[in-house]
Amino acid sequence: MGEDGIEFTLDRRAFDFAADLYLCNEPKYNPEMVQSFKVTNGPIGTGTHFALTHASAGRTVGLTVEVTEYARPHRFGTHTSMSWADVQEALTFDPAGSGTRMRWAWHIRPKGMAISLAPIVSVLGARHERAIWEGLKRYLESSGRAAAR
Repeated sequence: MGEDGIEFTLDRRAFDFAADLYLCNEPKYNPEMVQSFKVTNGPIGTGTHFALTHASAGRTVGLTVEVTEYARPHRFGTHTSMSWADVQEALTFDPAGSGTRMRWAWHIRPKGMAISLAPIVSVLGARHERAIWEGLKRYLESSGRAAAR
């Protein structure tokens, strides 16, 4: 299980982008996310499902994501399932000065052969998560600057 946080200089738009990001917007700021789309109808909320394709080390992996918690504009939770692991994740958004502080907590449960690599998967996963959220921060802040011009 890991927990970390990052502060955005943007306002509460961070939640709305993250809720649809993660899912449909993630390829905009995460170069490893090849494709992401919503597979259920209606607005994003608890029970919404997404299908994603992730590329790393020359391989692509399919992921399914279910929104498990949607408490706009403060909390967003998901369950991600892939062939080698299941991941529970929660994003929390709180005001921080004129911006937003986003924190994330996650728990990864390796499956099959990956179980024996659990300690390594945990460390690499934490590093990967931080890189993703730092990519989101850069994307949102550069988009916010461009919109302000």
